Amino acid sequence: VNLVGELISPGTYRFPAFTSAYNALVAISGPNNLGSLRNIYIKRNGQTIITLDLYEYLMNPDSKQDIFLENNAYIVVPTQGKIVNINGQSKRADNYELQENEGLNELLKYSGGLKGDALRAALHIKRYQNDKAIVIDVDVDKIKGTNFALQEGDTIFVAQIPNTLLNHVQLVGAARIPGYYEIKSGDRISD
Repeated sequence: VNLVGELISPGTYRFPAFTSAYNALVAISGPNNLGSLRNIYIKRNGQTIITLDLYEYLMNPDSKQDIFLENNAYIVVPTQGKIVNINGQSKRADNYELQENEGLNELLKYSGGLKGDALRAALHIKRYQNDKAIVIDVDVDKIKGTNFALQEGDTIFVAQIPNTLLNHVQLVGAARIPGYYEIKSGDRISD
């Protein structure tokens, strides 16, 4: 099998029968820092027979995605496509490669979603547009049912909800159970 493109160890390798494309990539340490994980081409006799998407393979594994190799097959790893970054209160903050039709919904899925203390009302998206850096604030809950488009180089920062309690009173001193208590409209000291 010939492994070419953006790989850590490209070359021609001999594998046992029933080796899948995924197993072959793991065996040679996979793509390098520039290599795509979303558009890996498997070629036979000069024809592209299938495109392997490692995100799909790792997130929804099943035996239908096992692409077995044949003698003189090529695994071609091109350079990465659209790269965006998410950081802050994301469960897996990192860089992600998105397909052209993918946006914020897919990014949140790939990154494991938002942490419980994430400020969902204002995700800050830093974007380069018309030779300027701009910031776009997106309310995740208001865009449900749509998919906010992301562009190459976007950086999404998810802020943390301020750790300041707003609906409480603190009881201190010679009390049987001092501490913080919820206060509601109409509550009195005796309550």
